Amino acid sequence: MRVAVSIRMTAAPGSRVLVTFGSKREGTAEIARAIAEQLQKCGFTVDCMSADRVTNINPYSAFVIGGAVYMHHWHRDARRFAARFAPTLRERPVWCFSSGPLDSTATAHDIPPVRNVTRILNRLHARGHATFGGRLSPYANGFPASAMARTNAGDWRDWDQIRGWANQIGNELAKLPRREPTPVYAPTRWILAALCLVVGISAVFGGLGLVLRPDGSLLHMPLAVLEHSMFESFLVPGLLLLVVVGLGHLFAAWLVIRHSEHADITALGNGAVLITWIVAEMVLLQTMNALQIGTLAVGTSIIGESLRRLSSFAPPRESAIA
Repeated sequence: MRVAVSIRMTAAPGSRVLVTFGSKREGTAEIARAIAEQLQKCGFTVDCMSADRVTNINPYSAFVIGGAVYMHHWHRDARRFAARFAPTLRERPVWCFSSGPLDSTATAHDIPPVRNVTRILNRLHARGHATFGGRLSPYANGFPASAMARTNAGDWRDWDQIRGWANQIGNELAKLPRREPTPVYAPTRWILAALCLVVGISAVFGGLGLVLRPDGSLLHMPLAVLEHSMFESFLVPGLLLLVVVGLGHLFAAWLVIRHSEHADITALGNGAVLITWIVAEMVLLQTMNALQIGTLAVGTSIIGESLRRLSSFAPPRESAIA
């Protein structure tokens, strides 16, 4: 069940803070609202909403991002929010929290973030992180929640701990110089997605044509072009073109469109595969034509755009969270 909550609280003039979250069973959403209410008491203007509902973060001076942790991963809405707005977030104060432990360990001592969350914290230059206990109804549906509910059902959230952490954020924000938030350039994902889509669709259709007609007749390619290669038909090259190049680039395009944290590195790898494919084709077939040169240019563009995005999102040399 996707949680969709949006509340707005206004206070004395000051920094405008966004508290956003990814929550599956409302427990993390309630933690986010408690943090927002506490920051409002500290004198800040606070918006609190589900991460999948946020469309513009330029008006905010600071951020608190929370996510329920499932199988050592933040809720996907929190992950996608962090990936989508990384260039802006890394230029402004950010704090993050996780919820999940179904026992008292989060109250008894500090629990470090899981590896997946640590990468996000470093990428955003986050100033801090806290892990809070979770909540699970004894009547929870679905696996593994229903199985866990048999032994770990209950509310393990410590509200004094949560409000105390929010107060710490408020105190730190109050010490920072007040300045109007300015828009931050964010590399568009559509250029990279379009390049990957064009290659993926073309390679899938080309690969299918070669697989369906290994003699090359469907694509009007004579077997004679293979005389300098190790292949007797287009079957194996067609399969490689279809699966490795075609489906690989379509998968990369899907990740880019979905704001996946692995999108850029996947696209970079596929760009390298495309260039390797064309160079190998030119060597084996001993040919050089306009289509091959154009494909090399597209592969180079994919690599260049991926590197540009990766450099824009790159964390500093020293990790923000140890």
